[in-house]
Amino acid sequence: MKRVLITTPDYPPKIGGLSTFTLNIKNVLENLNITVDVFNWKSIPEIKDKFLELKFQKNAYDYVFNIHFVGGYYLQNLDFKYINFYHGSEILFYSPSPLKRIYKFLFRKKMLRYMENAQFNFFISHFTFKKLQEKGLVSDISRDIILHNCIDIPNEIDKSLSK
Repeated sequence: MKRVLITTPDYPPKIGGLSTFTLNIKNVLENLNITVDVFNWKSIPEIKDKFLELKFQKNAYDYVFNIHFVGGYYLQNLDFKYINFYHGSEILFYSPSPLKRIYKFLFRKKMLRYMENAQFNFFISHFTFKKLQEKGLVSDISRDIILHNCIDIPNEIDKSLSK
């Protein structure tokens, strides 16, 4: 049986787009009878701790799905196949925090190389894909896929919106 680890900075009960997206990815994988674990990280040190935990578990997962690429960036030296999802602002390598902005500037090339070594990169729009190319991503049609962000809306919500 296949096993997948999903890494995400947002997960229910926290509400928002990434939480909803993560939950939908999890549900789809489980409907395919894939075992799914969710790692809801809150900080970089927490991701580094997860790296140490997984370092000696060579066959723990077949794939790691990163809802935000930073989770995969810090887990990248593990022997798993990585699939990244890109939603928007994370590709700008910007932060209002001066320290984070300097860090992102210094590590941008390394982060781009990580993205280029992923099994797959899914972008929610042509705009997001093109913007990351402008930031330095060398694209590859066998790896980089544009998959518009289609989130299932429960029938009850759909019915109330159509009134």
